[in-house]
Amino acid sequence: MNKKGIKITFSELLDEYSPNKNIIEIHLILSLGKRGFGKVRDLWPRYIKEGGEIYVPVKIPSVIDAIKLIKRGGGVPVLAHPWLGRTVLNSRNMANYVKAGLKGIEISNGDKARFGRDKKTITLIKYYARKYSLIMTSGSDFHGPLLTKDSGTHILGKNNCDEKIVGKLEKLKGK
Repeated sequence: MNKKGIKITFSELLDEYSPNKNIIEIHLILSLGKRGFGKVRDLWPRYIKEGGEIYVPVKIPSVIDAIKLIKRGGGVPVLAHPWLGRTVLNSRNMANYVKAGLKGIEISNGDKARFGRDKKTITLIKYYARKYSLIMTSGSDFHGPLLTKDSGTHILGKNNCDEKIVGKLEKLKGK
């Protein structure tokens, strides 16, 4: 980043976004937006996405490895943003995710059709949820007011899970 003239230190990111030392890409994007590098929605492809100006390859665990890791930690694996991955929602993958221990699937987070969350995809998600008895979850996916302002979505307090759904998830902890 420094070679590209972007002067943001890791300490600054920690101070701005994460007291638990968990900085993710969205925090960097928000920081760039806050510093006037452009609109948040335009910064991802320009800087972070593969081929972007400051892209660094990262080894990301497979969905199955992530499910197993969450289960080992006593958590409840829920597939977040399933409309974002091209192959996530194919039948073989979904069967394998469930076999690995998937318990839920996100149905709503404020994303619109431009992110791939369209009617056809929602119908497919609901089909898998029924087929595999997955809990359908939702949430705001709130990452701060700058993202909300730029996207017009991901508003804190919107798309919250019903208390009954949260209760179902709580009962599955550690199982």
